Amino acid sequence: MTIAVSYHETVNVLQGLNWVAASPFARADWFALLAASATKPVLVALAQDERGAMAALPLIQAETRLEPLANWYSFTFTPLLSEGADAAALLHAVARDLQRHARRVTLWPLGAEDGMASDIESAFKRAGWTCFLTNCDINHILPVAGRNYAEYLATRPGPLRTTLKRKSKRIEVRIIAFFDDDT
Repeated sequence: MTIAVSYHETVNVLQGLNWVAASPFARADWFALLAASATKPVLVALAQDERGAMAALPLIQAETRLEPLANWYSFTFTPLLSEGADAAALLHAVARDLQRHARRVTLWPLGAEDGMASDIESAFKRAGWTCFLTNCDINHILPVAGRNYAEYLATRPGPLRTTLKRKSKRIEVRIIAFFDDDT
């Protein structure tokens, strides 16, 4: 498989492409907002295979290393991937080629839940980088285990249920079980 890696000094290259939005922080418009407020030079590493599938790592130049284009509000950093992208191959190509542009790359905060942290680590290790994957935070996830909201709520303490019942007259609650790009 032939993969071409290119570098861009603007996130405009990400706009209008068919990225699969895995979260609010894995969207081209999110990176455009971050780039607009960035105080350091932006470098977007873009890998594309012969089928047109792509992966992009939006980065910034920070002192002696490359870091993710992220800020305090970014719960996680993840590469942008197009539909049908072979993430392992594309990320490996980027990691291999990045050695020409940086001696050090620090990527944070990477989410472990979707396996992306270990995929990125694997891609960089295969490309010859020395990698350290360190927990810096814990996401608390409540397994639904087939319950609906009413069943879950019935297991909560009485004072919480009473407060929710009393306050629910003033608020609207929607529970969405998947990432909705329109919400």
